[in-house]
Amino acid sequence: MSVSDLELNDLLGVADQNEYTRRLVKKIDLIENQISTLELTGGVGPQGPQGPQGEPGVFPPELEAEVDAKLKKGTKTILCIDNGDFATGQAALNAASSGDTVVFGAKSGGWGDLVIPTGMRLSLVGLQAERALSVQVGAISFSPTTGVAANNEVHIQGLFITSSSSTCVTFGGSAPGRMLLSGCYVYAGTTNRAIEVNNTQVGSSFYMYDSVVNGNGDSATMIESSCPYTRIYRTVVNAGGLSVKVNAGLLELVHSQVTLSKASEIVSVAGGVFNSSSCLFTNSTTNGSGVLVATGAVFSEHDNLYSIATGTGYCVRGTGTHLYGSVFFNNSVAAAGNVKMQTTLTNIPYTLAFTPSA
Repeated sequence: MSVSDLELNDLLGVADQNEYTRRLVKKIDLIENQISTLELTGGVGPQGPQGPQGEPGVFPPELEAEVDAKLKKGTKTILCIDNGDFATGQAALNAASSGDTVVFGAKSGGWGDLVIPTGMRLSLVGLQAERALSVQVGAISFSPTTGVAANNEVHIQGLFITSSSSTCVTFGGSAPGRMLLSGCYVYAGTTNRAIEVNNTQVGSSFYMYDSVVNGNGDSATMIESSCPYTRIYRTVVNAGGLSVKVNAGLLELVHSQVTLSKASEIVSVAGGVFNSSSCLFTNSTTNGSGVLVATGAVFSEHDNLYSIATGTGYCVRGTGTHLYGSVFFNNSVAAAGNVKMQTTLTNIPYTLAFTPSA
């Protein structure tokens, strides 16, 4: 009996990579067992030392059933690499099921724009290190239309996201959802915004960790949010226009740096609540400002540092409510900085005093 006599036809036409691998491993075991029983012809060479005989491995039936169940649930990994099974990133997403992870490799020209399917939980991961520019995609849009937040969830990690004409990352839709970016580099063009979070459904949330948001447009807003809850953590935001705008909901900015070089504000709180701690706000342009708080909006901060150029601007200005704890200013005799808080604000310091109550 020869190896070519073995039945390998059941490997043909298996599209699922995990299923194909599982069947192939079984066939390799079968081939090895058959080779051990082949009757060899020809001259006999010298006999080598006898090694210990191990017990043949057996794939446990209960483990096989578990693997089959997981594959049926769609917990597979889809590999999207250059010259692979998918010509575009969207084709890979269209082949995914809820719970899948789509892994992107480097490709010349990138993988194009991505529209995340609704009613699914997906992970999109770049093969390279965090903030690597080699795994590039175009604009990403996630707009769930049905279901609950737990079933509309996408985690994006290690991708270079860029577009010169449309918003780089959009989180919208008429159903609640969750979107997380970590270790990403988001780069906008001269006129388009980097991130727009306009899903206003109850239970929706947006998160960005350990990332960089950059753009050189003079009129575009880098991050704009109307979502019930947005959290930006350990992220650097550089902008030519407005860096961050809060329209509604709660936006938390923690351990981050936001930079602007323009005679206007870095952050605009048009509505909702902006909560910030341990952040650096930098505006090197004369007459520029830090944070603008509109009437009815709230800005709550502590342990922030302002590096604002002197002039007619303010570190914090507007007509809204400003709650503050420890605030620091980059100001010295050698390098004067802006230390002003506009009196038209309702400025309320935090206090350690309280009244015990039964």
